[in-house]
Amino acid sequence: MSSSDAICEKIHDAHGPRWERGGICVACVLEMMDRSDVSAVRKRAALVSVMRVPAVREFLYREEEGRINFISSLLRTLFSAVDSSLLDQTAQVLLQVTLDIPSQALLLFILDQIHSRWSDVGGLKASLSSVMFLGKLLDAHPALSQTLTSSRSRVLECVCAALLLSDEDVKAGVCYVLLRIWSSASAVQMLTDTLRQRMCVLLLHTLSNTHTTALTVNCLGVVKQMCQYSEVVCVLMNLKDGAEDPLPYQPLPLILKKLLLSAQDSLQVVSVRCVCAVLIHAPQRFTAAFIQADLPEFLLEVMSSGCTDVLLWSVFSCLLLLSEDPLFFSQCHAVYGMEPLVRCLKETLGKSNTEVQKQGLELLSAILDRQPAAVRLFPTASEFTGVCDVIVEGVATSCLQVSMCAVRAAAILLRPNHQSSPVQFSDVRRVVEAVMSKCREISSGSESVSAAGVLLQTLTCFDAACRNASLNQICCDFLMKLCMCLISNTDTWNQEDIQDVQHVLQESLPSLCCSVSDWPSLLPDIPQSLRNTQFCIIHLLHLSLLHGDRCLCDSAVFSCVLRFIVCVQDQCDDALPACVLSSVLYLLSVNQHAGPPLDMVSVSVVSKALSSCPAVFSHALPLSALSLIFQYPELSERFGAPALTGRLSRGPEEERELLELLHTHPAALLNMLGVACDAETAVCQSAVGVLRSFLCSVDGVSISRTTDLSDHIRSALMSVLQRHTHTDGLSVLLDVLSVIQSHSSSQMTHTDFKLLYHVSNLVGKMDSSDSELLLSGFNCLYCFLCVCPSHATDRVASLLLGNVRLLELLEEVLSSSSSSSSSLHCSSLLLLSSLVLLQHKHHAQVQKSIRVDLHQILRRLAFNKRETDALLLVCSVRFVQVCLDVDESALVCVCDAALERPLQTADGALHPLGHSGTASLVTALSALMLQKQDLLVSAALNCLTSLMEFLCRRTPESVQHMVVHQPWTRFLLFSLLSCDGSLRPAALQLLTLLVRFSGSVSLWKSEVESVCEEVERRGVTDLSKHTLSMMLTQCCAVAPPDDLRMRMNALLESLQPLPPSDASNRHMLRVGRVSVCLSDLKPGAQDF
Repeated sequence: MSSSDAICEKIHDAHGPRWERGGICVACVLEMMDRSDVSAVRKRAALVSVMRVPAVREFLYREEEGRINFISSLLRTLFSAVDSSLLDQTAQVLLQVTLDIPSQALLLFILDQIHSRWSDVGGLKASLSSVMFLGKLLDAHPALSQTLTSSRSRVLECVCAALLLSDEDVKAGVCYVLLRIWSSASAVQMLTDTLRQRMCVLLLHTLSNTHTTALTVNCLGVVKQMCQYSEVVCVLMNLKDGAEDPLPYQPLPLILKKLLLSAQDSLQVVSVRCVCAVLIHAPQRFTAAFIQADLPEFLLEVMSSGCTDVLLWSVFSCLLLLSEDPLFFSQCHAVYGMEPLVRCLKETLGKSNTEVQKQGLELLSAILDRQPAAVRLFPTASEFTGVCDVIVEGVATSCLQVSMCAVRAAAILLRPNHQSSPVQFSDVRRVVEAVMSKCREISSGSESVSAAGVLLQTLTCFDAACRNASLNQICCDFLMKLCMCLISNTDTWNQEDIQDVQHVLQESLPSLCCSVSDWPSLLPDIPQSLRNTQFCIIHLLHLSLLHGDRCLCDSAVFSCVLRFIVCVQDQCDDALPACVLSSVLYLLSVNQHAGPPLDMVSVSVVSKALSSCPAVFSHALPLSALSLIFQYPELSERFGAPALTGRLSRGPEEERELLELLHTHPAALLNMLGVACDAETAVCQSAVGVLRSFLCSVDGVSISRTTDLSDHIRSALMSVLQRHTHTDGLSVLLDVLSVIQSHSSSQMTHTDFKLLYHVSNLVGKMDSSDSELLLSGFNCLYCFLCVCPSHATDRVASLLLGNVRLLELLEEVLSSSSSSSSSLHCSSLLLLSSLVLLQHKHHAQVQKSIRVDLHQILRRLAFNKRETDALLLVCSVRFVQVCLDVDESALVCVCDAALERPLQTADGALHPLGHSGTASLVTALSALMLQKQDLLVSAALNCLTSLMEFLCRRTPESVQHMVVHQPWTRFLLFSLLSCDGSLRPAALQLLTLLVRFSGSVSLWKSEVESVCEEVERRGVTDLSKHTLSMMLTQCCAVAPPDDLRMRMNALLESLQPLPPSDASNRHMLRVGRVSVCLSDLKPGAQDF
């Protein structure tokens, strides 16, 4: 395609060069579209050129008048052209224009132009090209559907009127437009009742008089979409025979029945799905109309004629809905349809489409279930044998879901009202044996757990079959084997229990001659001599519920089991067997949601049953049974610990489920602590492991806010600490105490002081080699210090500083270069930092100084950052910061060989860092501030602040040449300001420090202006508002230039009012097993 196709020589000379873009004359294109002497081929070529050159489209879109002229020209071509290729290209260009210019006004203009053309008395009616274009326009702009049903409903009225034209291609295009409308829920809501009624009549009229398949399919597609709305279904179904109306039409049921008679599979599928779409809304209301129209007869005819799987599935689904109406059976459709249904199922089961097989067997089950007992479906033996063949084949299939459907059908088929005369015992036996064979197969296979739901249907099937006495024993034998197989595949019962259950089932199953619905009456009312029958029912209910089947409703099971316990306690003083009591607990716990919580009497009944059978706790009670125990304080206080002990005895695989229990029931946590504290218990280690995992996932606030729980845990821990019992669980108990203290209130009670005293004494008796226990002890003491209110810190400091062994342990850990625990080093540094600050604050007496190699810590920060854990770096920086803040400390004695010889003047002034140590620290802190971890950056900024204050106190001039005027400092600030494309709090804090210690903005004017510009342009996050306010306040305090000061004051005013700062709140963060006080690491207002 050459550019000459878009230039018309006859008129081109009148156009200036300003109209040319990419070798195309835009003016020629515009004029060619309206000239009759230009061929359709030439016009199409010009439009193709326009689409290929973006510069041309940009020129056309530049001015609104040019856009309107171009679109109007295209619309005239769309309505007047005859050449199909030109029409297609015109529609394509129009659509591209609407996509290039996303304007609602432009779309409304196009709709108005279409309406004007369609409604002009002397003009054109809806053409195929214009209707198809409207459909494509709706595809490209789905929201336009709502516009058509609201502000431009007149266009939609013209669209509907086009259904009265004789051209069926146009009608098919109209149906496509209507489908777009009905696919938009918001558009449907805006439709007026009048227009909705009009559409229904027009569609029925069109369906009644159509001659082409395309129109029929399109029209049915609209009807099916309309049937998603119940009010439209009512309108369609209430339109009776309209033969006398100006627009004659047939009722929808007759239309759909007529389409079923067609030989075209596609029409049959759509018509059947339309019936289903209608019936889904209200089967009881609309099924009669379809049944009276003999639709079931035609569906059965379609089924018999051999059809595709898609059609067959639709027919099965439709008949399933129709069978919900008793009229389906009273008109004998079930009787007449059984033979073709059985024949069709035989063919279907020989194929591979399991969805069709399942739907067909569901239909068979529904007909068997709903057929009135007075009318037999199988009057002769051959008919009964035929349906038995189908069921046996369905049960034996490899697909478990299909097999389950067949078992359900078998359970219904074996009812007495379906037996032929005489009863075909051989067929009944054949069905029962097929079900038994399938049960054996799935019980021994890999699908035994997921497939055990077949138990309920098997029981129902046996219940029906055992009315024939000759089958009773074989069914009982198999049922017992099935139950034992299911029991062996679960770990709820031990070997002794399995033997007891087997004995009960073997004795009681043959005499259990009653339906499942009668079981609730047998549990509380039969004499003591038949106790094993009750035990048998309890075990069957347990097994069925355990594998997902509910033989009875939950409320019935719950009430009858509770009455069973009362009955046993009233009749005798003997305890229930442990396996029976375990099943009883399971049934009560799983079904308790069906009724109100247990009252005091019922709780007492359960408590008496548990206390009379301690052996039940040797079982691993299921999680639901544990939940029942911990739901009631009367039960959890007496039986919580033994129940957990029995569960933990199964090993570490129980950890996940027990974690769920601890999160759900706070009382379980208290009992788990008791198990962990018991040194005589073999499961102590398992309890410790569960508690460790719990601490990793728990929100400490949730525990601390439960006041009663916190108090109980404190009391339990106090009891253990007073005994000074060194158990495996002691470490985790201290960790629990740390979590509770970390989120406790700011008040420190007498109990808190007693706990602190005992923890301090306990730590004083520890050995430095026991790193796990020592970590928990240090961590716990640190948490006490962090949450201690200011009025009580002097007492806490005196208590801990008087513990000489504690100070010795801190020195031993920090002096060890090969400690096995990085976490222990972290906790030691944090605890020592807090003690140093408190000693300095209160001038507390120190019994022993701790020797610390400060330069070893500096070397770790300067040279071993890559090999050092991030948290250890944070804690090391925090300790260095504290040392700088207090200058000289009576608690810490800095030991370093380099500092023991006579010092130079520069080193002496900067003791204990020395000149080289200070330079190394500045470099190390600068590098740490470039890291990604927020805690590390905050700690480094804090330490840098303390270092600069330290330098100002010792040698004021050194802060300038060692930090402020260093080129590396400016590079660091530049890196932080340009990081992530946003203002980081760290950058603002560093800039605040530099301005503060420079005493002027002049050195940092460009950076301050850059921050102001960034804030004015993009705003600031809540996280940075306080740091920004501090920076602006600091800058305004050092006499900046007037223009900059006014700019900063304006920003300060825009930040008001600020949300309250949480800098004073001592939030605790748990990193692994180490607790960290965030306020120790984040700069506060006092730092600026």
